[in-house]
Amino acid sequence: MKYELNTEAIAVIAACIILWGVFSTWLERYNITAPIAFVVMGLLVTHEPLNLMHINLESATLRYVAELTLALVLFTDAARVNLRKLRADIGLPIRLLAIGLPLTIGAGMAAATATLGGSRCGWPL
Repeated sequence: MKYELNTEAIAVIAACIILWGVFSTWLERYNITAPIAFVVMGLLVTHEPLNLMHINLESATLRYVAELTLALVLFTDAARVNLRKLRADIGLPIRLLAIGLPLTIGAGMAAATATLGGSRCGWPL
């Protein structure tokens, strides 16, 4: 597989990062976090009316970028956890992890299967 440097994509991504840096304090007052802002910016730059860049959903590069992004988001969220507050109210995180997480994964799998079909998701349905 041949990899080429896509300078247009790098410029668009850099512009999104700069926009987040400029407006992050203001947006976080309204509980708009970086992951939400970048999803919205990603939708804006890849769809009409802007359509600044095209993303190949089958690209291995896209998969690596998505995995790296997920790892960074999870790491930064984990680094912000206040252990004293967590230990004081341990019931909520346990309920979220034991009940909420499996239900969310199941609902996501069901939605993906219904939307994309089993064979497109990689599941033999």
